[in-house]
Amino acid sequence: MFNSRTVRDRHLKQACIEAAANLQSTSSFHNSTRKEKQQVLNAIAHKVAAMQAPQYYVDQLYAYNVLSAHFAGGHPLPARGLAHKKWQEIATHVRNRRKLKPKESLIDSIANVLSSQKASNFFLTTTSIRRFLNSIAI
Repeated sequence: MFNSRTVRDRHLKQACIEAAANLQSTSSFHNSTRKEKQQVLNAIAHKVAAMQAPQYYVDQLYAYNVLSAHFAGGHPLPARGLAHKKWQEIATHVRNRRKLKPKESLIDSIANVLSSQKASNFFLTTTSIRRFLNSIAI
């Protein structure tokens, strides 16, 4: 079965590796002081937070339930902050797709958006990314 968190973590790890490779200060990371390491990890987290994600990490059926209620009755999109922005972004893509293909079903529009659209970012705070960095060895 599709596990969006596993896929997201794999993509997030790759983004962290790419961000670390682009930082010159990582060359002597293992010989750095704790404070210097924290600064490098913070810099990586900030770079990754601004990076585009390869996809949205949302279950298709869950997205259908959320968006069908939202479009049909004006129910508010879930969450606040970054998660809310993610849902606004997905809803906008789905709405735009439905304008282009009005005969396409909502579930098919959602499936297309989730499988083909890149997310503007990972929708994670730098604190969450730091936690992730601390849990892996890069």
